[in-house]
Amino acid sequence: MKCYDFELSFKLPGVNADGDQYLDALFEAGCDDATIGTGRRGFIGADFSRESTSLESAVESAIRDVESAIPGARLIGAGPDLVGISDIAAILECSRQNIRQHLLDASAPVPTYQGKRDMWHFGEVLIWLRDAKGVQIAPELIEVAAYAMQFNAAQETEKAEKVATLV
Repeated sequence: MKCYDFELSFKLPGVNADGDQYLDALFEAGCDDATIGTGRRGFIGADFSRESTSLESAVESAIRDVESAIPGARLIGAGPDLVGISDIAAILECSRQNIRQHLLDASAPVPTYQGKRDMWHFGEVLIWLRDAKGVQIAPELIEVAAYAMQFNAAQETEKAEKVATLV
């Protein structure tokens, strides 16, 4: 079995639900391998470090565990996916300046979101850093980031198709 590190974000049932009220239920449901973030009312984030035979089964079992602990919780997304320079630097344990310098290269991935804080799909950046810049990156990190990007894209496609039927 391998250990997979990934993040899941959920919308809690109820507009102002307090995530702290679910901590014991999450632990009892098997989420004792996650660090739960409850900083924003109505939402929780869970950073899992889960052992499983595959990444897919690790993520699926984590989703099941959260949904069994919090009936009505809605999955928002998986990560790490959309990241800023600071996130990339923190995960790769290097300086922001180092990442910024890399991303100024003309061949660098284009940000997915441009605004006050540009955001990239982490999987794209990791593969580019590995292939174009020769940066050593753990294959497991690339696997998780690519999976999170695909997972979120599927979620967004489903939402877009639902909206398209309502037009």
